[in-house]
Amino acid sequence: FLRLAGVPFTGADTAGRSLCLLRVELEQVADIGVVTPQLGGGSFRYDPLPAKLVGKRRRLRLVYAARHDALVRAIERELGPAWPVLGGDAGLHLLLGLPPGCDDAALATAIQARGVTTRPLSLYHLSRRGAARGLLLGYGAVDDERIAGAFAVVAAEVRQAVARLHG
Repeated sequence: FLRLAGVPFTGADTAGRSLCLLRVELEQVADIGVVTPQLGGGSFRYDPLPAKLVGKRRRLRLVYAARHDALVRAIERELGPAWPVLGGDAGLHLLLGLPPGCDDAALATAIQARGVTTRPLSLYHLSRRGAARGLLLGYGAVDDERIAGAFAVVAAEVRQAVARLHG
């Protein structure tokens, strides 16, 4: 809706520093009791806390910026800083470019077989013939700590596919 309303996702402040629109999560947590497992593990006991001991915490975090940065770092670490990557100014995906002749659909299938989901760029073309090749990498729904490991799987399959092209 922000895009439709013409709200810019990037800009600059008066000092010329780059600014980006980010998603921020604000969470309020209240500790109102204690749950204790019983011996044997078959049940638990709940004890409400006295009013004086009820605690409230607020957590604020920048969600997508950290995930974006973690994915970019993983790509640079695994494939090098010169590997073509498009996007990132807004949205929750990056596009990992692939060399000509690389079958992005077969590559996405091989990556999926290893438990990581990507989408081939050619899937979004009307005709597979002449379609650009690449992998759409989503990071919006992936926990920060899982990004590096998931991309290591992607990178291993990409390296194998490129080796087959040149082998």
